[in-house]
This record gives sequence, C-alpha cells and structure tokens, in this order.
Amino acid sequence: MVTQKGYTSKKVNLKIVVKGINYDAKIKQINVKIKAIKNQIKPLNQQVQAMEPVFNALENDDPTSSDYQTALQQANGNAEDYENQYNNLRTQLKTDSSALGPLYDQRQTYIYKSMQQLLKRQN
Repeated sequence: MVTQKGYTSKKVNLKIVVKGINYDAKIKQINVKIKAIKNQIKPLNQQVQAMEPVFNALENDDPTSSDYQTALQQANGNAEDYENQYNNLRTQLKTDSSALGPLYDQRQTYIYKSMQQLLKRQN
C-alpha cells in the first residue's frame, strides 16, 4: 500500500518472480570446453611422452653410452634439434593446457552454487 498526504491511498499488488540460474547448463558448457582442450592436447602429450626417453638419454651427454648412441640415432644425429623440438612441444602443451585450471575452478564454483540453489528449493 502506498500513501502520500493529500492523495488517496492505492493498493498495488506485485508479483516477484525469482528465476534461478541454470547451473547444470553452465556446467555442461564448461565440460564441453574441457573436453575440447583435452582432445587438443592429447596428441601433444602422447608425442612428448614418446620423445621423453630419447630426450633423457640425450641429456646424459655421455657419447660412449649405448643409450646415448641409440637416442642420437632416433634424433637423426642432431641432439640439439631433438631437444629443442621436445622442449617446444612441452611449452606448447603447457600453454594449451593452462586454460584447464580456470575452467575446473569455474566448474567447481557452479557445482557449489547449483547445490546451494537445490538446498534453497528444498527449504
């Protein structure tokens, strides 16, 4: 009811509709992004893992060891290029996967908010 001196009071009914945010949909969107990034970095990760034993053997820098000689053959005789390629792939993998952390955090926040929203509805 609203009143003001000199005026007739008037009753006004308001209906307030509180719409909840659909956190489940937001979580699904984030999951799609996470899956896309994981699919993107999977081949990079596999390539790094395949190169790692050779890289480690080349890092040994003992040209008399059989592991070093085998690794050098796999590196086509150029240890420095192989090491650079390996390090570049690791850097790319790190860069490409850096978006996952914030997405995981955001998803966790939405899960928490979704649970809060559910509990409010139950009360």
